[in-house]
Amino acid sequence: MSLIRSAERDLVLGVLHDEAFLAKAAESSDISSEDFDKPVFGWAFENAINFWKNPAYGRRKITKNILERMVNRDRTLDDDDKAKYLRSISVLYKRRAENPDYSMEQINEFVKTKKFVKHMNSAADIIEGSGKIDDAIDLMNSFLFTMQLRGEKDWEAHDWKDGFEERMQRRKHERDNPDTAKRLKFGIRELDLLLPRGLKPGEFGSIAAKTGKGKSIFCNHVGFHGLLQGFNVTHIITENEFSQIEGRYDARATSVEYNDLMDYNFSGENKHMLRQAKRMFDMLRDATDCKLKIVKCIPNKTNVTTIINIINTLERKEGHKTDLLLIDSPDLMMPVTQFKEYRLQRAAVYWELKSYLLESLIIGFATSQLKADSEDTPSPEDVAEAYDKARLLDLLLFLIRTMKQHLLGEASIGIAKTRDNDNMGAVVPLKPDLKRMWIA
Repeated sequence: MSLIRSAERDLVLGVLHDEAFLAKAAESSDISSEDFDKPVFGWAFENAINFWKNPAYGRRKITKNILERMVNRDRTLDDDDKAKYLRSISVLYKRRAENPDYSMEQINEFVKTKKFVKHMNSAADIIEGSGKIDDAIDLMNSFLFTMQLRGEKDWEAHDWKDGFEERMQRRKHERDNPDTAKRLKFGIRELDLLLPRGLKPGEFGSIAAKTGKGKSIFCNHVGFHGLLQGFNVTHIITENEFSQIEGRYDARATSVEYNDLMDYNFSGENKHMLRQAKRMFDMLRDATDCKLKIVKCIPNKTNVTTIINIINTLERKEGHKTDLLLIDSPDLMMPVTQFKEYRLQRAAVYWELKSYLLESLIIGFATSQLKADSEDTPSPEDVAEAYDKARLLDLLLFLIRTMKQHLLGEASIGIAKTRDNDNMGAVVPLKPDLKRMWIA
């Protein structure tokens, strides 16, 4: 008897003989008769659950006599099947499970195993039918992400009245030991005053703007300040090149103009800047032991499972445990969960990223595209394609650079949404030095 067949039999024996296990199995909506390889096991499991759920029967275990009567009355079974089912039921009521430690974990393990085998077979059918292995990989990626979410505890309960003293003690500890409470600040004085608690692990923030207004540069700014605050940063790029992003970080760290760095323009009066750049970088290396990893992904082929694999690989192979995840831009990613409606497709990327950040307790920050027809002072509804993206974000900032501001070398940041205070709508003026990638 195979391991899966043994598990099927034990599940059936559990619902027939153990009322506590029967109650747990009835609460799980993941198992149906179709999940069983042996039809009689699936039939017995489903009828035992349905009998227990029926309020007319007082939530009782199903007896052998009742189950046998159900067999005889089942019009979907022919005479041969009825005879086989009756023999099997007689045996089931004489036996006990090999594994008596019934639990929801056993049910969940059974479901995961069955679904994994089913998806493996589906992936194999795709390859044999069309030869497109990428389609099979996409199918398995979607399934594995769903299974990973299922494996995590998806709820947590706190007792509010009894937990007051504990909450106050935690708040006092965070006040007295600010370094232990990881909160991302933005390094812009007025903005940090308006957002005094910053972004904490599990939260997801974004900077939204129209094309060409400086979203990616602001993302670099956040990554650099995260590094200075003691965060291990993983910066995912989907549209820019390594040299461009690395050059922006170099300019920000050294205060040498981006164009001079990229052109290696260190002759004549610029000769001193080469020494300055090296000196500033040496100071940076001495100031922090944290790392900043830049990862280039392929647009429209990257999804949240790609991101999870990157983060896990960096930690496993290089010891780089991500504290701050930057993504520029999720709008060029694909969702794992597929929807027919384009709006839901775009929003799903953000849903999946938010779920992962919550489970992993990683701070997330991304760039988001604004609609081309957005006003100079946009609203959350102006986040391109799907308001759902703005709805689930914990913090949504707008980077505003009107033509007048552009000519004056100015910009501003608006707080479109924050869950943690009432400063929504506030606007912070900026004096960016985009030649050196400074935002202040």
